[in-house]
Amino acid sequence: MAVSRTWYVPCSPRSPEKIAPELGVLAQLEGVPWRERDWSGALIHQVAFANSLRQLETFEGNISARDPAFSARDRLAPMQTYGFAYVDSQGRMRITAAGNRLIAGIRTQELFLKQLLKWQYPSWQHGGSPRTKSHYPPASQMSIFPFAETLRACRELEGLSKEEIAIFLLPVFNSADVSAAIQAILDFRLALGERQGRPRKEFVRDQHRERFAMIYAQEINTGKISTRESPTATADAFLRKKMRNSLDVADAVIRYFRATGLFTLSADFHGLRISPLHRAEVDHILDRMTFTPVDFYNDVDLFYSYFGNPDTPLLPWEEHAQLIERAVALGLPEQKVQRFSVVELKDAIEQREYGQKAMRLERYIADIQSAEWVPDILEMFRRIRQKEVVDPPLFLEWNTWRALAALDDCREARPNFTLDDDLQPYSHAPGNKADVEVEYNDTFAVLVEVTLQGGAKQYDTEGEPVTRHIGRFQWQERQKPKPRAVYGLFIAPSINPNTQHYFYVHMKHMPNPDFGGLVNIIPLTLDQFMDIFQFCKSLPAFRRTMLRDLLDCLVGLKDSTSDGNEWRQQIPVTIEAWKQRYRSGV
Repeated sequence: MAVSRTWYVPCSPRSPEKIAPELGVLAQLEGVPWRERDWSGALIHQVAFANSLRQLETFEGNISARDPAFSARDRLAPMQTYGFAYVDSQGRMRITAAGNRLIAGIRTQELFLKQLLKWQYPSWQHGGSPRTKSHYPPASQMSIFPFAETLRACRELEGLSKEEIAIFLLPVFNSADVSAAIQAILDFRLALGERQGRPRKEFVRDQHRERFAMIYAQEINTGKISTRESPTATADAFLRKKMRNSLDVADAVIRYFRATGLFTLSADFHGLRISPLHRAEVDHILDRMTFTPVDFYNDVDLFYSYFGNPDTPLLPWEEHAQLIERAVALGLPEQKVQRFSVVELKDAIEQREYGQKAMRLERYIADIQSAEWVPDILEMFRRIRQKEVVDPPLFLEWNTWRALAALDDCREARPNFTLDDDLQPYSHAPGNKADVEVEYNDTFAVLVEVTLQGGAKQYDTEGEPVTRHIGRFQWQERQKPKPRAVYGLFIAPSINPNTQHYFYVHMKHMPNPDFGGLVNIIPLTLDQFMDIFQFCKSLPAFRRTMLRDLLDCLVGLKDSTSDGNEWRQQIPVTIEAWKQRYRSGV
């Protein structure tokens, strides 16, 4: 097996927010012998963890039917990487103090920051244990804190693209080599700026290939080109896989490093930049803190006792006097906060910053209701389709919410996905909720689910969950004295006929008592939704009654159609007729 020539961020779960609930499941197995087998050779507790994950409502991913223990270890990887859990020297599963704090949800931004600042190569997980020692370069060749050095490069370069992270930063195993990587990125940008269109994409690909061919020259020259996931028969296939994997890891870098709050998305939504709201903290970290790898990384108990401590390192702004100053700057009364402990000050600051974020969000929603934002929203839909943003599925949730919020005349357009402090999309809506919930008034609400999936996979992964999310919301509504009508919108670039028919059957023929009866879910192509949005914004005044009229017309088609295919054919006709009525001033 080839030696890893890059540092690594686990790619599952995709969102760092998913770690806490999965860690909560793992905590039920604390103290068990992690590698214990039954009479058949099955790994008892690993399989139990995998089966428990399968039942977790927020779990997204796949549990291998053939080897569920492998899936369990895959989900454990980020918990070990960031010091939340480990297998001790006696082979027993342990949750660290940092892990317990993550489960409790206590100041998670600060927690991720402290854990990532301590994350080093070599570590027990990366070259320190006998199991991983042969998978990495000799410990003498590794001396880097990946998060801190990415922070440094991002500050100096005023941002990093996904490709720059993959090609230039991931292969750096020594902090002394970061300056050379920064210069290589500057040279890369200069050459890239001279190219447009297809030559630009080819240049990025060629640079990636050239650099990785150099990094993996030893493996290629000696024929050691097999990989863990699947065999590679040729050097070309080996390089292509390494390049592809590095881009996946760069995606994970962007997602996980943003969990600290110090990073947000770049202006082109394709990489990282320092959050303008947290630039002072970044400067304090890089200018005042020193980073020296601990040398006991090969002692699992000692290493995780250090790594799993959620109170270290002490951040430059954590002194009591500094926290008081920060609290007062946020508008908290000085006399009151002077009596607070450090923990109380941190909690008060977090609460006040959360309130300020809510106010920024209110202003943002008011701003995007201007007609000036329509081109921006439509252009973002185009970029999502072309995958010109770092996480297209997440951006589809975000931009659809922006479009609905821009229409106005609703009580609240609530995103169930999360936003970072800079109001950029951060992580997907949880698996037990719709992507967006729009409450218009006391008479109706619209729940929106979006996906980029198409074909049979769309039907397999979206039909039942979407119906369940909207059905549950409807059931809750119908327990109220004056329940509102509930409509579902399902938006995708294209609608699979089986998905269409599934929604049709649940709208017309299959009432579910758990959902309060029939469930009205209207599938729209992304083009249809964009057309409706653009039309509504073109009107002198949009009123929510107009949207409800359209929804009722589309649901009402069930009375004049016999199956999902007929319904599908009538939807664009009905949309055009609705537009014509309101264009005529009805």
